[in-house]
Amino acid sequence: MPRSKYLDIYYLLGVPEKNSVGNEDPPRTPWQRVWRGLVGEFLGTMFLTWFCCGSAVAATQFVPSSAGVLLIGLIQGFAVIALVSALRHISGGHINPAVTTALLFAGRMPILRAPLYIFVQCCGAIVGAGILKGAIPNAREHNLGATTPNNCSEFQAWLIEFFVVCAFTFVVLGTAADTNSSRFVIMAPIPIGLALGIGVLMANPWTGGSLNPARSLGPAVVEGVWQDFWVYWAGPLGAAMVVGLVYRFVFLTGPPTEEEVAYVRAKQTRHEGYYRQSVGKESALPLSPLNLQSPLDGTGVPVAGRPVGA
Repeated sequence: MPRSKYLDIYYLLGVPEKNSVGNEDPPRTPWQRVWRGLVGEFLGTMFLTWFCCGSAVAATQFVPSSAGVLLIGLIQGFAVIALVSALRHISGGHINPAVTTALLFAGRMPILRAPLYIFVQCCGAIVGAGILKGAIPNAREHNLGATTPNNCSEFQAWLIEFFVVCAFTFVVLGTAADTNSSRFVIMAPIPIGLALGIGVLMANPWTGGSLNPARSLGPAVVEGVWQDFWVYWAGPLGAAMVVGLVYRFVFLTGPPTEEEVAYVRAKQTRHEGYYRQSVGKESALPLSPLNLQSPLDGTGVPVAGRPVGA
């Protein structure tokens, strides 16, 4: 009896089979793509936490309250655009456990790679908050920009975070993880950053506008601010699960379109050149939509939302 694919560590991590090739120059081994992705997520979330918490501290110290909210939203939105653009080809540029969770439930993320991403994202956020604490004078007076509910109940704070993350992750899936938008995927960081900035602007007066569990975890660990902390994990992750499932079974089902098949054929044609150079023989890749690569995780995912080899 053949072994179940769910017992295969390569399948669960999203490591391609031996005859699978990427479009890197020079080509990298599958395991190199995994660990480089983890390092990329660590660094990206570290930088993002620095910008998010730093903007909150700067706004509190030097800017009037109304203009401060605008400053926070702009800095965080532009930071996401820059970091997602830089990491898109390395790790997918998640830099947010809610994004990773949404992709997992949408079938666009390998099962074991998702918790690894979330772990390194949390580690990066803690390191970023620690560096910020040592770099900015009087940062501790403002709790390093830790997020806590303000003028609202815990349930209201949870609902605000839940709803804005629903909108944010829907934009992520619609612009960067859906093969129907493959022509415009290079522009995906812009609407993603705009969606996050809008969400921060809306939620900031009540919840601090986290939209990112790791961003809230960093200053909470460094400063020990745990007031209503559960809100900033239950809200975003709950929203990510709901949106991921809805997007998977409503928008990612059905047979592949002609545009999707043409996209796969063109991509595999480019891959064959790299494969012949690195392996020295003709590519055995079938011309099938099952070899689609998701722009946000770099692994093969079919239109129906399950990893290659399923």
